Amino acid sequence: MNDPDIGAKTAVQLYCVGPLASHIDAFAARLGGEGYTSKTVHDKCELVAKLSAWLHRRDLSQDALDEGQLNHFHTDRRRQGHVRRGEVATGRQLLRFLRDLGCIQALPPRTDPTPVGNLTRDFGRHLSSERGLSQATLDNYLPIVRRFLSSGLRASRSSR
Repeated sequence: MNDPDIGAKTAVQLYCVGPLASHIDAFAARLGGEGYTSKTVHDKCELVAKLSAWLHRRDLSQDALDEGQLNHFHTDRRRQGHVRRGEVATGRQLLRFLRDLGCIQALPPRTDPTPVGNLTRDFGRHLSSERGLSQATLDNYLPIVRRFLSSGLRASRSSR
């Protein structure tokens, strides 16, 4: 039996060094379970391998990984001209995955009590429960919804 998914995953695992290497297979399994294609799973795992090597070169453990370190990683990649659509979202997925495993520190809950925050949160709940959207999709959609609501609010205030 020759499964192309296993070959792609194993290839990434083989060259991965650093603190995230032991999590690549489980991350790939999670992504596959969320319905991502084998090509997308491979691309996302390849990015995790690059992040792991980046952490390794800086002598950082997985405990040091947070939004700040992830932003530094993406900034370094942009400076080197290695920007691909979806990389920031993949980083957020990885952080959520590692937090679910208890491997890195959880973020304190952050609630935006503004009307825009309440609408965005309520719409996100609706999309999740009524439309069945995954958290990964919500992570991509809700910032756009927030900007749309915020721009509409600014426009209505300026027309007064």
